[in-house]
Amino acid sequence: MAVDGALARARVLADLGRYDDADPLLAQVLAAEPDNEEALHLLGYGHVQRFRWAQAEQTFERLLQVNPDHLVGLIRMSMVLRDVPGRSRDCVRYARRAVELAPDAPNALTNLAAALNSVTRGSAEALALAQQAVTIDPDYDWAHRVIGKIFLDVRRYADAERATLEALRIDPMDWQSVLQLGLARAGLGRFAESREQVQATLRLNATPAVIDSVIIQIECRGLTDSFGELYQMALAARGRPDLSYPGAAGDNPELLAAQAALAVRLTTHEAGPEGLRRAGQLAVAVLAKNPASQDARYVRSMELSRAGRYKKARSIAEKLLAEGYPDAQLVLFWAWTGLGHYSGALRMARELLAGNPDDVLGLRIQSHCLRNMGRYAEALQSAQRAAWLAPDAYGVQLELGRAAKGARDLVLAEQAFRWAMTSAHDGAQAARELMRLHAPPQQARGYRPWWMGR
Repeated sequence: MAVDGALARARVLADLGRYDDADPLLAQVLAAEPDNEEALHLLGYGHVQRFRWAQAEQTFERLLQVNPDHLVGLIRMSMVLRDVPGRSRDCVRYARRAVELAPDAPNALTNLAAALNSVTRGSAEALALAQQAVTIDPDYDWAHRVIGKIFLDVRRYADAERATLEALRIDPMDWQSVLQLGLARAGLGRFAESREQVQATLRLNATPAVIDSVIIQIECRGLTDSFGELYQMALAARGRPDLSYPGAAGDNPELLAAQAALAVRLTTHEAGPEGLRRAGQLAVAVLAKNPASQDARYVRSMELSRAGRYKKARSIAEKLLAEGYPDAQLVLFWAWTGLGHYSGALRMARELLAGNPDDVLGLRIQSHCLRNMGRYAEALQSAQRAAWLAPDAYGVQLELGRAAKGARDLVLAEQAFRWAMTSAHDGAQAARELMRLHAPPQQARGYRPWWMGR
């Protein structure tokens, strides 16, 4: 079969979702024409549809070597990297380049919105980009779904439900929107409706990858009892054991690795304090069987910093960094700042910001370090940028309040502390900061609110 014929046939098969049948034809085309852009794109897209992230990354990397300004290639590469562990921050660079090439393209705008939200969780810039895409094309369902996801991540569940319903009006069969609607309704406390939506997701597309997505979404929200039945059903469908309690993995190395990965998912913002508590328990159980587990050590370092045991947390985090663990910088930041090692933490924050100036974690840590080094004006500037990117993030608003207080902008400090009080699982820390803000100096130094005891 000639190259043109093979490519045309592969195109038809890809449109029908028959990617396994298209692969040999695309291989034939690429053997004859290694730089054929359409063949590379179709091959990469087929890998994405089958959740083959490593192969997809390799294929799109090759496509972008052939044509660095291939718009769809840039968008697809960004989408792939969002789903590769430890690579989410890299996706922003490709997404921004796509918008530079096509500033009015709804798919490029929405992709950048999704990329930014993957690293900022509630970015105001991400929301503005997705809304811009909707302005250009009101019936662009992906943009509506991304708007819903942004609201979901900052717990604006009613807004998330409205945006997701709009996405479903346009495409009622999109399983991702159906699942997202279920999560939004769970946030609103409408658990019966939420379970119905998750069950509908499985009816629409009960592939192993979709079932895995349901499992991960439930785990990242703390394994609440309201999803217990669905969680067990999804695990059974995949033939997996329930690893959500200590000891469930036994001595099995693969199950211990899976349990450690579950512990990491339970540390997400959405999982809340109960998720963190359970994550710590699972990490301890895994480390008792496998002291070398990187995921379990990551969770343990995080737990130690939260308990004020910064030296031990630092020791674990520094080893993880030396081993190349993707998120080691996060726990090392917490340990270093807890120990007052602000110069080292500031240097690492600026390395993050050099790669992505909109990295909210980097901005927040930079503000924290500068503030504790007495450089209040610079700290406030960094905190304000982080708050613009992620206005509903509790930790960002708390840092903004502290930076504003150091810069003597007491009005802004009060606004930030009050916002943090309404956006956290537990707003007690922000409430304490607000009371200290207005307390006389002699009281503020040793002030303890009455609900903390004496």
